[in-house]
Amino acid sequence: LPTSDGYFALSGVPLGAHYLQVVHPELVFDPVRVEVAEPAAKGAGPKTTAYIADLEYGRGSKLKYPLGLAPTGKFQYLEKRDEFNIFSAFKSPTMLISLFSFGAMYFLPKLQPMLEEEKKRAEQEMKDRAPRDGDSPPPAMQ
Repeated sequence: LPTSDGYFALSGVPLGAHYLQVVHPELVFDPVRVEVAEPAAKGAGPKTTAYIADLEYGRGSKLKYPLGLAPTGKFQYLEKRDEFNIFSAFKSPTMLISLFSFGAMYFLPKLQPMLEEEKKRAEQEMKDRAPRDGDSPPPAMQ
């Protein structure tokens, strides 16, 4: 168990390579590969070497001993929502249809007088082209 200041010691670790993983509910720690080897001199303690655990290559950068582990980040359990943007409302199909409908309601009555003028002009041209009572009708095509 760790002490009140966060320090802990492991004893009786067998020879070989071991992975040390710190588990915390809020913080993320990099896994550490600890290699315990035979002592160089008789009567000395085992030689301990620690590396950042690299799952692809096995060893990462070498760490100083005793180990001082610090968190590398915080867990993000929930996805952060995007802030409200008024322009995102215009991407909604409902909003686009509503804007089109209101635009049509506004602009179509303004187009109506132009269409009436065009209709009167076309009728006038037809009257001008039509034969008068005294004129003979155009020859029929055979």
